[in-house]
Amino acid sequence: PLWLAWVTDLINFKDAGDMASYSNLMATVIPARFKVGQMIGATGLLLGIALAMYKRVDKDKQQRYRSMFFSTVLAVFLTGVTEPLEFMFMFCALPLYVVYAVLQGCAFAMAGIVPLRLHSFGNLEFITRVPMSLKAGLSGDLINFIICVVVFFVVGYLVAYMMIDKMKFATQDVSETIQMKALRKMEEPRVVPKKLEEIVRQKESSDFWAAGRISLWLMPV
Repeated sequence: PLWLAWVTDLINFKDAGDMASYSNLMATVIPARFKVGQMIGATGLLLGIALAMYKRVDKDKQQRYRSMFFSTVLAVFLTGVTEPLEFMFMFCALPLYVVYAVLQGCAFAMAGIVPLRLHSFGNLEFITRVPMSLKAGLSGDLINFIICVVVFFVVGYLVAYMMIDKMKFATQDVSETIQMKALRKMEEPRVVPKKLEEIVRQKESSDFWAAGRISLWLMPV
């Protein structure tokens, strides 16, 4: 509501020709800067990481995962809710998530470096606000936003692509990877230590002689 009131006042001052009030409002009030960082993350950074995860899927399995990645990316892109993509690598690739958190913090910091006086909950809402932003004189902010999105998309893709390869993260085929490890562990031959084997043999031998003595004692004369 604060951003909408601010933009509406800018448009009204501009339409009325009161450029002094327009310039004063533009210079003194900057509403909702915190949200634009999440917009950059949901539009650029996370989508780059998602593309890297998809590219690291085995070629013969990409068809199987394509619909999952597409639907998740679309949901994040349109609504701005980042958790669906974050949960895809948060637990199976914790170092990657730490790096992502740092990059996301840098995305939030961009609002204090370049003019990014925009606000929306997802790109579906952002697209509907583009005409209003242009009318309010925020075309430069829109260009800065697009540049930031592209830069963070590329950075997110390159970082995730390299980290997944170097650290062998199971960001895809997680369930299959766990199952294969469990099967390989079950198929491994069990090696019994020699010392343990000797103890068992001695125990069996002593039990045998003890049983023999008891049977002799119970034998009728």
